[in-house]
Amino acid sequence: MRNSYFILLFISCFVSCASDEMTADTAVNKNQEEIAVKDTLSIIDTQKKVVYEIEEGCSSKNSALISLRVNDLESSYDFYTKLGWSKLEDKSNDDYIVLYDGSSLIALNSKQDKKVKYVYHLTDELFQKYFDSIQPVDFLDDYFEATFPDSLTIEFINSELEFPCTQNMQVVLETGDFMNIPMHNKVLGCYAELAMNYDKVEEAIEITERLGFKNNGLQTMPYKWVAMSDGLSLLSYHNTNEWSGMNITYFGKNNDDKAEMLKENGIDMEAVEMGGQVLPGNYILEDPDGNKIFMFQLF
Repeated sequence: MRNSYFILLFISCFVSCASDEMTADTAVNKNQEEIAVKDTLSIIDTQKKVVYEIEEGCSSKNSALISLRVNDLESSYDFYTKLGWSKLEDKSNDDYIVLYDGSSLIALNSKQDKKVKYVYHLTDELFQKYFDSIQPVDFLDDYFEATFPDSLTIEFINSELEFPCTQNMQVVLETGDFMNIPMHNKVLGCYAELAMNYDKVEEAIEITERLGFKNNGLQTMPYKWVAMSDGLSLLSYHNTNEWSGMNITYFGKNNDDKAEMLKENGIDMEAVEMGGQVLPGNYILEDPDGNKIFMFQLF
């Protein structure tokens, strides 16, 4: 990572977005009786292990999950719970774990063919809207998929499942309150985007807009990039040689203190440098399968 990436991310923290209204399901503490919590994510010290509990709240039948391919569900689950996510028991099974942190939904899938996917669960009306936009050649009555730039796959499932609502950068853009970005993930802060490196940004915009994504306008500094949202997913495309692949970006506060806590819990990370100097509060983490998470210091 070099200077341009962080200049970009500082800008994009005010422009990339998507989400439903904030809320959540009730989670059960495995080591204690059920606990009703008042914060969106309350931190409970159970036998010296930090546990994140989710309060009861609203749910939505139109949801998008970032689905990650994993080799070992238990090790991946341990990694993400240390980063502030909590397991949704009723949405998980032996091959598939769904995690929630108030800001995003992540699925850990040991049977997935692609490294990263967005998986949409949609009501009849919205499912049909996306279907009409894509006009897929291959489809089932309740399922089809589309491939986006950088080989990102988005799956569309006609489903009656309900997932917790999320509150991330979309809320900030709707209110204009940039100083009070929702920090529902107690470790990482606020989900900002799934960032992808892609050479042909204009082509990416055209493809993505077919699904109704809106963009903040094509940017040219520090390089060509764009941030896009459809109300469920947050994507950004970057034409740069500074980094490659995809990463999940979170904007947070007091990241240096949180990094020390994560290190104590066995999480390795790379501090990011700018001009030969360590950039305070900015870290790159890799999960056990090489999926990247970027902790960006907001203020």
